[in-house]
Amino acid sequence: MHKWLTPSTTAFVALQGRTSIPLAYGELNRVSGSTDRFWLGHVLVRPELRRAGLGTRFVGAMMSEAFLERHASKVELIVFPENESAIRCYRRVGFRLAGSEVHRFREDGPAERMLRLELTRKRFAALASVRIRQGEVGVPLELSGSTAIAAKTPSTKPPKICDTPL
Repeated sequence: MHKWLTPSTTAFVALQGRTSIPLAYGELNRVSGSTDRFWLGHVLVRPELRRAGLGTRFVGAMMSEAFLERHASKVELIVFPENESAIRCYRRVGFRLAGSEVHRFREDGPAERMLRLELTRKRFAALASVRIRQGEVGVPLELSGSTAIAAKTPSTKPPKICDTPL
């Protein structure tokens, strides 16, 4: 098991149809010492599927889980400033810049400047309301060809959390 996976981590995978072909992966972690703040991390989308909206839909589905099912007050993440496509994806979902910070990912590694982004419950609700008024269909769990699933713990096979196509 990877050392970043903890019992408070829920791993999400988007699978192609009813196959086991992964299209995207991401994690929601409860912030230590908090009951309503979460950390979004390790979001990956298959390279050949990028720039088609899958990442935005996938992150949107995880935000629906965080705010509607887990009653989050805020979800935060960090991203490399040069990862412009990831930043665009997060901003389309509703994340806003909250500052920057420096991280050292390996004890002997270089210091890396990261952007901190956040999405609050209030902003998520406001954006959902706008999308509904504009006639956008359903929750972000609609994208034909895959299914959202989540792991209860990092070491178990993820059970389905939603039968709605992602």
